[in-house]
Amino acid sequence: MTPLSYAERAAERFDRRPGILTITAGLLAAYGLGSMTAGVSSAGDPKAIQQMIAALPGFHAWLLTRYGSQGLVGLSTFQGLLLIVTAVGVWLLKPWGRLLLYLVSFLAVVLIVQLAIASRHFGVFTPLALFLVGWPLWYLSLPHVKELFAAPSAPSATQD
Repeated sequence: MTPLSYAERAAERFDRRPGILTITAGLLAAYGLGSMTAGVSSAGDPKAIQQMIAALPGFHAWLLTRYGSQGLVGLSTFQGLLLIVTAVGVWLLKPWGRLLLYLVSFLAVVLIVQLAIASRHFGVFTPLALFLVGWPLWYLSLPHVKELFAAPSAPSATQD
């Protein structure tokens, strides 16, 4: 029995990729690009920055107060690149992609809860937003999904 080549192992893994992971990777990449675009486009508007400072609690408000438009561009660029790298890792079924998606989902859940507490508004959209950003925490812990993201084992040497 001959060991599989890297291309054959990769093709076998990609044939098993669930469509929901492809959709998730596409949405992450689109959101990352949108984040970078929105940060750069609103950086020149002092009125928009003041509105963001009033609306965002905690770290975001401190960053915008301290660094202004440069902080906004830096934060949105970092966020966008993190989401794009996460999308690539998820789409390629890399173990670090799964870990980054866990991290991004957890941070998004924390941010939504923080915003809801700060605004004292728990409407219909808060649970919906929590579901939309929190479902990867559940989905990525399923056994068959963990197996997909497992690092490929090295081919064993056959003894003749």
